[in-house]
Amino acid sequence: MLHIGLRNIKTAAAIAACLLVNLVLVLIDKDFAATWFSPFFAGIAAAYSVQSDHDASFRQARIRSVGSVIGGFYGLAIVLLYEGFCAAPVTAAIGEGANLAVFYLVVTLAVVPLIQFTVVTKQTLATFVVVLTYLSVTVSTRNMGLPPFEFAVNRIGSTIIGSMLAFLIDSISFSRRRVNHDLLFVCGLDGAILNPQGQLDSFSKYKLKHLLREGVDVTIATTRTPASLFSLFQGIDFRMPLILMNGTVVYDARTKTYSEVKALLPAARDGIEAYLDSIGRECFAYAIVDDLLAIYHGGFANPAEKRFYDDRKFDFFKNHVKGRPAADAKVVFFILIDTEQTVRAIADHIRTQAFGGDVVMNVYPFDDVEGYWFLKINGISASKEQAVCHLVTSFGKQNVVAVGGKAFDVPMMQIADYAIALESADPEARAVADLVIPGNDPDQILRVIDRIRRMPSLDRLHRAAWRKHSHD
Repeated sequence: MLHIGLRNIKTAAAIAACLLVNLVLVLIDKDFAATWFSPFFAGIAAAYSVQSDHDASFRQARIRSVGSVIGGFYGLAIVLLYEGFCAAPVTAAIGEGANLAVFYLVVTLAVVPLIQFTVVTKQTLATFVVVLTYLSVTVSTRNMGLPPFEFAVNRIGSTIIGSMLAFLIDSISFSRRRVNHDLLFVCGLDGAILNPQGQLDSFSKYKLKHLLREGVDVTIATTRTPASLFSLFQGIDFRMPLILMNGTVVYDARTKTYSEVKALLPAARDGIEAYLDSIGRECFAYAIVDDLLAIYHGGFANPAEKRFYDDRKFDFFKNHVKGRPAADAKVVFFILIDTEQTVRAIADHIRTQAFGGDVVMNVYPFDDVEGYWFLKINGISASKEQAVCHLVTSFGKQNVVAVGGKAFDVPMMQIADYAIALESADPEARAVADLVIPGNDPDQILRVIDRIRRMPSLDRLHRAAWRKHSHD
């Protein structure tokens, strides 16, 4: 059976509300209703204003209302000025037909300052609505048999009422059960809620916004930096801090501050720098300085490192610095890029050093340049799973539901009360998942989260955990 979306239902409800307003006005005073309210214009505004999420609905309602006010009153002024000062003399001089042509010329020329006004006042998003309403008032004033003033007020008022009704209806929550606030949902990115192209699908973005607006506690756990997340999650308001850079930091997206920083121990940092110096090798050093992420680097040993730098040097929330971090800087990890053989040899050597037990190293391919691999070196106290525990303690959560897609998500999934993976996830992630969702559609993950968040406890999930390997 074809699924009817909530946006569809809310649009119909908003239009019904506009028609109901008109019905009530007609029952009170038919002439008043015909003069001052139009269910047609109100319904159009309502349908236009119901968008995929609450914030977008508010923006569209505002654009529609502001645009109608500007275009409507400007159009009314043009009509009144022309009819008051130009229509009679022009008609007397050249006839009724020529008078209409002159009026159309005035209407056309008046569009230029109108659009310029929207530019100067920074209302360019409303330009279409401004011009639409302006033309409606100037060239359609006789369509309803109303004088210019009544038609303009009808047009503006109906649009505002329709937009506001749509916004109010979109604000109504249709949740059938309360949110389980004891739950914390922790989502990995690659192989999990991002599609194979590394992007957040439109439905997933809409669903994530909806969940957050309803009070569901969702956070992200990733190896990425705030800069990498800026474009992915633009417009999404995470209330919970985010677990970034493989758990080395906990980042508050609202205040743009790092609430938890797990820096490398001084001995480990000094030992790594000394060893790399001894082999003449530069690296990227990531450090937190005054709540800003600074990336220090020297020269580039290969094209892959230069590519890595070029792709990121203009990112938000980052400062790229040529040189070395200061002694008191909180260095959270080192990255170097080379062939797999080289990076594994460096990692093997570091493990043999006295400080080797104080670091965690990950070796994985650099997908952007074939044949090159990353070596990422974190402090031993930095991990996604420890960051999850930090959030659980800080916010008093009882249960954790983790979503993973890659092998490096496994420890986080193992400490969770319930773990979810797609069928397309890495085998290691599927092996520890309590639920493996068929296929590779990340939208399904958000749908599952939406169902779980309504459950009063995880008991029902654990009873269904026999599905764990059913799709491996």
